Amino acid sequence: MPGQNDENGSNDEKKLPEEKIERPADQTIVMNRKNSTLGLFSLIMGIVSLLTLSCCGPLSIILAITAIITGIIARTENQEYAVIGIILGVLGLILPVLLALFITGFAFFTPMFTRFF
Repeated sequence: MPGQNDENGSNDEKKLPEEKIERPADQTIVMNRKNSTLGLFSLIMGIVSLLTLSCCGPLSIILAITAIITGIIARTENQEYAVIGIILGVLGLILPVLLALFITGFAFFTPMFTRFF
């Protein structure tokens, strides 16, 4: 019975009351699922676009555009990986252009190339 001492001499009424917060069962799932598949897909497409930069430029640009679009959609849903996917997608768009400019600029300033023109 409450209020009686047990074998150790402690009183049951001295226990602190437990606080219970009532939540819907699915609310905790929604709160913990900030990283859904769209943000993760944007991140993966950004990484793959940077990895395919050296071997196939047009594929890299297509993957970078995909990473940016899915990242923007996921950003409106407050997903964590979306921002990183957008950044990698922008890098996947800028780096092929810089690489092409570097290669053509290098070709114009080499002595072998200037000999023909």
